Amino acid sequence: WDLNWLLIDKYGFDQDLSTGYAAGATPAGAGNKLTLQLVMDGLKLQPANPTFIQGRDALLAADFALTGGQNQREIWTAFARRGLGFGSTT
Repeated sequence: WDLNWLLIDKYGFDQDLSTGYAAGATPAGAGNKLTLQLVMDGLKLQPANPTFIQGRDALLAADFALTGGQNQREIWTAFARRGLGFGSTT
């Protein structure tokens, strides 16, 4: 949820999820849609039974693939708040 609110603060909120996230574009009101897309893409990139760090890294990779890494700072910030920042281990 931390990441969701960070991306909503950055890009806005759109209650109409039926339109989905438009790849390659981040229009106003797409922060919550982008979060949902990143989580779904991250699930596809992580191994079965992932650690929290593997889940974090999958989200980072999903963001890089989808947006070229435009949201790396927000992802790192959200995970660092929970003790999973740079240098954390399982």
